[in-house]
Amino acid sequence: MPAVAGSNGMTVYAFAKDVANSGTSACTATCITTWPALTVAAGTTPTVGAGATGAIGTITRPDSNGTLQVTYNGVPLYFFSGDHAVGDSNGIYTNWSAVKP
Repeated sequence: MPAVAGSNGMTVYAFAKDVANSGTSACTATCITTWPALTVAAGTTPTVGAGATGAIGTITRPDSNGTLQVTYNGVPLYFFSGDHAVGDSNGIYTNWSAVKP
């Protein structure tokens, strides 16, 4: 099954240390530099694309002036800084997985 992609076509990741529906992200400081948050502008409502059946939402990141980070089934979503082309999935490491629909 393919991974979920952001509107830019890049693979989206989940961090195992995040707790679903906690309203917060465990990826901060240097972590967020390597795995940037999937965000939307304030006042924007994210939408689920074709094939994804989970609930989409947002949390407010306290470390970035109130930026809204997108969640899927209550889990914050991220990109990986080492992915450079659509379809790359180089961010699969210990505690990191590509999100499946």
